[in-house]
Formats: sequence, C-alpha cells, structure tokens
Amino acid sequence: MTGPKTAMFWGSLDDLADPMDVARIIDQVPNGTIVYNKNIPIYGHMDFVWGENAHVDVYADIVDLLKKYAQK
Repeated sequence: MTGPKTAMFWGSLDDLADPMDVARIIDQVPNGTIVYNKNIPIYGHMDFVWGENAHVDVYADIVDLLKKYAQK
C-alpha cells in the first residue's frame, strides 16, 4: 500500500504561502508524497478560487490528477 498523494498548487504572490515555507514543506514530506507541484507566479491566495484563468491554470490540472489518482 502506498501513502497519500499530494498535489501542491501555490502562487508567488500568496501572502499565506511564502515560497520559503513551501520549499520547507516540500523538503519535509516523505519522498513520493508530492506527485504534482505547480507554482503560478502571478497568483495570490484567492486567485486559485476567483482567478479569471483558474479554470485553465488550476482546475484542468486538478481534474487530470483526480482521473489519474482517484481510487476506482
């Protein structure tokens, strides 16, 4: 059995997810846990929900990841 899979989406302009903190998290989780890591440099915290292009920049990737990793 494998452990949980995590996809990380973060923005360089996110005041709640400092890039140094994101890097620390990536270094501290077990290898193989993070299966996807995407930084969107122009995104702030709420852009992942309300961003004009979130449906292209984020949601399409989430749907693909769910198809790939969801248990059947």
